[in-house]
Amino acid sequence: MKNIILSPIPIEELREIITECLREELQKSANNSNSDPNELIKIEDAAKLFQVSKVTLYKWRARGILPFHRISSRIFFKKSELISALKKSPKYKSK
Repeated sequence: MKNIILSPIPIEELREIITECLREELQKSANNSNSDPNELIKIEDAAKLFQVSKVTLYKWRARGILPFHRISSRIFFKKSELISALKKSPKYKSK
């Protein structure tokens, strides 16, 4: 069993680490040759992609951070638009 040492980290540094991890994962997803950037994905898949809860995605959608598409009563996202939204968001731009 490994010993885990926890130490305090400033919130801004934590945000930068999380943002960089998200960017890397989104870039991997965007570079996947089997992946269509205009593919519509369900909110569950978008939550996995961003590694956040569906509630967080609903909040981001309500605030206008993430563009979405409604088909009947279902909500979908385009991968390319998710990547663009992350890159454009001033809150998550790296310094």
